[in-house]
Amino acid sequence: MFGPKTLALQKRAQEIIPLGKAKGAYLWDVDGKKYIDYRMAFGPIILGHAYDEVDHKVIEEIKKGILFAMTGELEIAVVEMIVEMVRLACSGTEATMHAIRVARAYTGRDLILKFEGNYHGFHDHTLWSTYAPVEAYGNRRSPIPVPGSSGIPKSMREFIITLPFNDFEGFERVMRSYGEQIAAVISEPCQGNCISNRTSQRTRKPWAMVTLSPRSAAKKRLCQLLDMG
Repeated sequence: MFGPKTLALQKRAQEIIPLGKAKGAYLWDVDGKKYIDYRMAFGPIILGHAYDEVDHKVIEEIKKGILFAMTGELEIAVVEMIVEMVRLACSGTEATMHAIRVARAYTGRDLILKFEGNYHGFHDHTLWSTYAPVEAYGNRRSPIPVPGSSGIPKSMREFIITLPFNDFEGFERVMRSYGEQIAAVISEPCQGNCISNRTSQRTRKPWAMVTLSPRSAAKKRLCQLLDMG
């Protein structure tokens, strides 16, 4: 499938960083083969790679300086367009770390509930049950949180509850048992670590979580559970 140059770079990339180029919805390897990029950097490249209007604006702003360690005019403008109070972050990892800290501070609780296979950054608080084989997670009614790598303190397991993705019954059961101890539930609306049409071996349901309309009974029930305690 892949050409010799791509295979050679892939071997080198195992020790360093992968290489390549992209434009719009496509990727090209160094052999010139074209691929559709279904990941789009796990979501943020919503307009496609190297979108001309974005590139030109970025270049324009880079010329004004890129790192001040202070709030800039554009940051203020963006915040005013979103909500009354925002904390901007440089990465998804940093953003979820802040979100979890705010949730814990507001609720006075420590537990975080996350779903198997969901990725929320590379920090110790959520890098659990993300990449491991399904059989490592234990019984679906009593899942075992599996650290994503070495170096994560075992004590962090005390602050995380994991569940199979899309298991609404399991979610309701856990919320009834631990709802008053949970600071936040963190989830990807559609998992980035799997093919979109794959079926979960844990739940026998599609990986992609259903989209709930504002008036749906499921959404109302979910909100009630999240508000328990």
